[in-house]
Amino acid sequence: MNERYSLWAQTRALLDAYRASPGEVRDRPAIRRIVTELTDRHPRTSGVRELHTAVTQAL
Repeated sequence: MNERYSLWAQTRALLDAYRASPGEVRDRPAIRRIVTELTDRHPRTSGVRELHTAVTQAL
């Protein structure tokens, strides 16, 4: 349960950061790696697909 909350909290924080400053999130390789890892591990989790699309759409 704690891991699931952590996943949700991390996804939510990254989505919030993207909404506040899309370029800052897209242009940071470390954030893109986190998003890729989240997508590989939890592709069906709410928000992960949206986050992946948002971060990779301009690449």
